[in-house]
Amino acid sequence: MDRIPGLSEWFLALNDDFFFGAPVEPSDFFTEDGCVRVHLTDEPCPSGEPLETDPAWVAGLKNANVLLNQRFGKEQRFIGTHNVRPMRRSICEACRQDFAEAYQEATAHRFRSHSDIMLPLFLHVHYALSAGEGELATMDEYFANGIGPDLGRNEQHFAEIRRRRPVLFCLNDQGMYKEPEASVQLQTFLEECFPHTSPFERVCFVDCLRRKICHPFSRMVNCPENTSRKESIPLRGLRSGSGESASS
Repeated sequence: MDRIPGLSEWFLALNDDFFFGAPVEPSDFFTEDGCVRVHLTDEPCPSGEPLETDPAWVAGLKNANVLLNQRFGKEQRFIGTHNVRPMRRSICEACRQDFAEAYQEATAHRFRSHSDIMLPLFLHVHYALSAGEGELATMDEYFANGIGPDLGRNEQHFAEIRRRRPVLFCLNDQGMYKEPEASVQLQTFLEECFPHTSPFERVCFVDCLRRKICHPFSRMVNCPENTSRKESIPLRGLRSGSGESASS
């Protein structure tokens, strides 16, 4: 993604379940001299080589840690927060140059595999710190791990976000499709948080959702309001505070 034409040297990487809960400034993510502000959890990276039984994302962490040990020396490193990630193109390119073989192997896979390297969450974070281009920082963040079929648990997460009003929050989907009411619950919460349409949303999608023409969280939507296009249109970024484009 750092090779997107026109992308700034300093940019933010967001998954589609990340949200801004309050206004932010560039200084929240980068120092005055351009260093990356790094946000870490208290969870250490699992050590050693990946095991066959490891999930792909754990293998990706281990692979990245091995590369960092080879480049900067062995040490205990902690996993970055699962939220908005400040990044720099020059650091991404340095990682690509220093770990060329690992990059070539990882980018050959379209989907997650055991040879992946966890770039935004780990490799970029610790490369920046070790190279003197990163600075440890804190920010009010909330990770809602497990938005799913348990409506009571979902509401606990939503209530905590309302109470804390964190600057950043993540709503991590874990089987929400199993309970149809969960999507309605989530839509209601997001409408409350983000009542105004962002400039990145397709207006026809928003109108369809409000009038319940389309299922709010289906992966592919045939929008009856968009008669100029016959193909299925991917639904992205509903009421997103993340700033990600809603275009396909």
